Amino acid sequence: MNSKTPISERALQVLVENGCMPPGWNRDVLLDWLVQHGVPRFDVLIAWEEALHDIRDRLYLPRSPCAASEKGCRGRRSNYLMFLPDGLSYWTMRSYPGGRVPNVREHEGKKLVLFGESSAPVRYFYMDEAGRVFEVTPWRPCHLVARSPFIHLERAILESMTLKAEAQLRCQGNVAEELAGALDVPLIQEASDEVEQSRADGRFILQHRDPQHTDVFLLSLDHAPLLLRALKQLGVRAFLQGPSFSTVTFEPPEPAPPLAAPAGKEAIQLWSFGGIRGFISMEGDALVQTAGRHTEVRRREVRRGLGKRRSTEVRRCLLGESDLGMFSPRAREYLLAVNVRRDPVEIPEADELERMLRTWGLPSYPALVDFHASWAGFAWGSAETPNQLGTFGLLLANFPPPEPPIERRRPGSPPSMSLEWEGRELVMIGATQSTTMFLDHDGSIVEHEAYENQLFPSASSIAKRIEFEATLETVTGTQYLEGACGGFVGRELADALGLAPVPEASDTVRAWWIGEHVSVYECYSPVSGERMTAIFADSEELHEHAMQLGKSSKGAP
Repeated sequence: MNSKTPISERALQVLVENGCMPPGWNRDVLLDWLVQHGVPRFDVLIAWEEALHDIRDRLYLPRSPCAASEKGCRGRRSNYLMFLPDGLSYWTMRSYPGGRVPNVREHEGKKLVLFGESSAPVRYFYMDEAGRVFEVTPWRPCHLVARSPFIHLERAILESMTLKAEAQLRCQGNVAEELAGALDVPLIQEASDEVEQSRADGRFILQHRDPQHTDVFLLSLDHAPLLLRALKQLGVRAFLQGPSFSTVTFEPPEPAPPLAAPAGKEAIQLWSFGGIRGFISMEGDALVQTAGRHTEVRRREVRRGLGKRRSTEVRRCLLGESDLGMFSPRAREYLLAVNVRRDPVEIPEADELERMLRTWGLPSYPALVDFHASWAGFAWGSAETPNQLGTFGLLLANFPPPEPPIERRRPGSPPSMSLEWEGRELVMIGATQSTTMFLDHDGSIVEHEAYENQLFPSASSIAKRIEFEATLETVTGTQYLEGACGGFVGRELADALGLAPVPEASDTVRAWWIGEHVSVYECYSPVSGERMTAIFADSEELHEHAMQLGKSSKGAP
């Protein structure tokens, strides 16, 4: 890198091989756009965009196979300056509909201008008049992340390189400098400032963005033994943070091997919460992480190559029919078909639940404690998108917990870990593919539908909630036609159609009546939160007849 080229050769090479720099930038167009949209004309912002345009014309295009032309980019992204494979992009001339993300915002009395974003995870990048870069995310307010956009770009390039890492270890504490010394990993000057220092070579990339931990990306598993020896020598614990995807298989909890410490220099203790223990070690050419409380109930192996199967995990937690005595035969059959399980790692012991709740600024109440005693770690469905129960397990997935602890608060926002419902603060106790579940103080369930952002009463208990789901799956397997009418008119319809009640799947919140060819279901709408009656049938004639009866019933609005 030199004064005429404010980008490193490493960054340029990644851009050429994996990035995209569309055509069409024009200084006069930029200046006009800034005026039209009331965006401050920062000299540093204009110089930044001019520099990227120069890099594209002078260095990127001569070496890139990109088919971009002045008529547009191969990715049809001609309004942008740069794209990276991890979803990061730089641009200025863009407005979000309705001002959802403002082009200009104030921070500590100074104006900031939006100039980029990242989609994974969602982050927005702003620049001040001095060229400093600030980041805004849905979970963290505006904060400084780099002293210049060029430093930010160099770090973004390093971040995109981590996508090709074969493994990622999250290590306890700020140990980046000590690890770099032990592993002989140099400081990347062009990607470092007083906000964050970056270290990388052809073997490792070290990131320290949080006071609690240091991330180490292994570009090849060949170097995993060296890393484990360095961590053990420094007395540092860690856990496998990546690859992000693992092929998971479930097995019964017994027999499970003892959770014994591996022998040798290439084994370190797992960084975990409370009484959860484990180890990371090398077994042959595989990097292996084991975890459990008293026995090994989780085992993850990462190997080179093998596509999606390069990371595999075995979890010993499957339940059998004898474990499901609280359910009806219908629900048992349904749950066993979708890998029902209860993970011992996610069942809190001693004061672990109370400690976890305090750390995250969440309340504890008797119904929540009782719920965890019976249901913590309970899950069904696929490993990738499970139906999962337990506040402890949901928070455990975000380990390490915040430090210092979050102050107690009443967020009032349904996507949060707690919300206010009829004057009471309820804690999230579960999640499905489309909803999150909150526990009321009497043990009943309130759900939040993500797409509609709607809260609605769900069930008098979690067992009833599962019975409802099992009945729905059974009915819709043959009665594929579905419609709904307003109000609770199920009982009238059932009497008219000769349907049998389903007590195990009914309570004061929802109720089922089923028949061989038609069924009805009272519930609260996840779209509107209002009372409704769903009607299912296996023929259009019968479905239309039932719908007409429902709409003309006394309870219909």
